[in-house]
Amino acid sequence: MSVSAPRIVAGRYRLVKKLGQGGMGRVWAAWDELLGREVALKELLLPQGMTDDEAEALRERALREARAIARLAHPNIVRFFDVVLDDGLPWIVMELVPSRSLHELVREQGPLPPERVARIGIDLVAALRAAHAGGVLHRDVKPANVLVAADRVVLTDFGLVALAGESGITTTGIVLGSPSFMAPEQALDEPIGPPSDLWSLGATLYLAVEGKPPYLGKSPVSTLTALATEPPRPPQQAGALRAVLDGLLEKDPGRRIDADTAERLLRVAAGETIPGAAATPVPPDVKKRRVGRVLWPAAALAVAGLLVAAAVFHPFDAPAGAQAHDPQAGASTAPLVPSSAPAVTRTPTPPPKPAKAPTTTPAGRPASRSASSKPQTSSSTGGVVGTKNPDVSKFNTVYYLAHANNLYVTADDGGASPLIAYPEAPGPWETFDEIDLGNGDIALRAEINNKYVTAAPTETLTARSDRIGTAETFSLIFNGDGSVSFRSKSNGRYVTVPAGTAKPLICDKSSIGDSEKFTRSILGQSG
Repeated sequence: MSVSAPRIVAGRYRLVKKLGQGGMGRVWAAWDELLGREVALKELLLPQGMTDDEAEALRERALREARAIARLAHPNIVRFFDVVLDDGLPWIVMELVPSRSLHELVREQGPLPPERVARIGIDLVAALRAAHAGGVLHRDVKPANVLVAADRVVLTDFGLVALAGESGITTTGIVLGSPSFMAPEQALDEPIGPPSDLWSLGATLYLAVEGKPPYLGKSPVSTLTALATEPPRPPQQAGALRAVLDGLLEKDPGRRIDADTAERLLRVAAGETIPGAAATPVPPDVKKRRVGRVLWPAAALAVAGLLVAAAVFHPFDAPAGAQAHDPQAGASTAPLVPSSAPAVTRTPTPPPKPAKAPTTTPAGRPASRSASSKPQTSSSTGGVVGTKNPDVSKFNTVYYLAHANNLYVTADDGGASPLIAYPEAPGPWETFDEIDLGNGDIALRAEINNKYVTAAPTETLTARSDRIGTAETFSLIFNGDGSVSFRSKSNGRYVTVPAGTAKPLICDKSSIGDSEKFTRSILGQSG
């Protein structure tokens, strides 16, 4: 498909350029004509050999699972905005993450230091934990599906996701997955679950630190044969990562380490001091099980032989110059940035903690950051309304539910786009710090990006300001029905939710109606 004459998908998304392609989908950078923002679109491609019934089932599953993933709302999972139908096929609308894939980093830089790989692994464990808690399996965790941005690591391309218990093989014998990163039970069409994704995580981290996957044959067939019959190649450069790699690459899913153990071992490998970490090592018999040839039952090997004979391995659409059987090849769902892009050196994202909130508030919001990491307020000449020097370390952490559509206010795109009332369930993007400025005035700070909500330079609300001035100051109005409203100090008008789906919040109403009311849920207090 050419974009010389730009195509508009579903009457809204203008294709800009193709970012990549795999066996199950084609990923595009696109422009959202309605909201005026960049997005990524994944076009579903049906594998050859599928029956009509399987193709229809795949289309229905894509719709169902995209809805499930959209509810995950985790900073280490690519965010799904919408699923639209065009020419009878679903297109998945996602956030566009400026980044490079882990595969690209290793290809360009060679094996990465164990400490850096450990920090990447911590974020990926957090992503998988959130997905599994929502009943979603990824089934295709591999370096090409790990995006390393300047400030976070993102697991993307949920194109092969399944609800727990679904098979990894179609009725025509097509194997869904990447042989070098596929768990043994997945390759043999045995029951899969969260441990299967964790095995793929282990293989991904193995490649990152060793420069090649634990299983790499001359062809997909030989790779699968080795996966079913041989132990993985012993790592040579893993250092402190050896324990977690051994535990994750255990062939028996019942004896494989879980996400909590993996996270503890990764934090130790990253150089963190974890109280009690010495008491939770890899099970003592793991190293014994890793030595010598692993012989799987004859029945399992027979199944493997049948799969190898009939399989179509979608990830081998190699980029230019790559061999066709390169298991690392695959399209990233983000545009590439120059090789000088900053490396990830931040403190690892902590695992989600239950929110301190009423029973109606879901868990999973990230822990509040320390006051030292918050943006600073402006000086007394900067237009701060209320107290001249408000204490920004003291705030309520809140969600706001819009009465107009019964959806939550969100710092969409992690704060890159205007505020909208769109998600059905709150998460990190919907979490705000409500700072008391005095005289009934407040400032709002989006926790997802640490920026203040502002009505400047227009009346559209965005979370992009590093300071508190008049445009970042709002009067908090308590209505008689238990709701609250906000009046902007910049123009004296009330914040409203416009009619229509996903339109940005604006400050243009002179009176309070239902569209200007919000239910305020306090999750906790700081300071």
